[in-house]
Amino acid sequence: MLTIEEIGPRALAVTAEGAADKTDVTRALAAAKDLRERAGADIDMLADVRDTARVTLSAIGAELANLPEVIALSRGLRRVAVVADEGWMRTAAKIEAKLLWSIDYRVFDRDEAEAARAWVLAG
Repeated sequence: MLTIEEIGPRALAVTAEGAADKTDVTRALAAAKDLRERAGADIDMLADVRDTARVTLSAIGAELANLPEVIALSRGLRRVAVVADEGWMRTAAKIEAKLLWSIDYRVFDRDEAEAARAWVLAG
């Protein structure tokens, strides 16, 4: 499940815990698009990936079905902070950061969660 919260005038926090499905993906895309439109500028995101997070096939299908929106969202992100419990997830986020080179993308350990949030909000 994804919990989505606006934490600033141009910042979203998305917490992934448990199974994320297509409804979660659709809500997250809509929230990011709405905030970007209201902010009139690129937005920042704090992604908090808990140890129980997993993605369902329907979530992957929703991302593929909405690929133009996913691409537009990635172009509309200015800063992304990923906080993850699992080492493999932090490694995957670091690889993603290299692929999304135009975004100021940082990866944090769980004990750095407050620093990640502060970094996103400082943008």
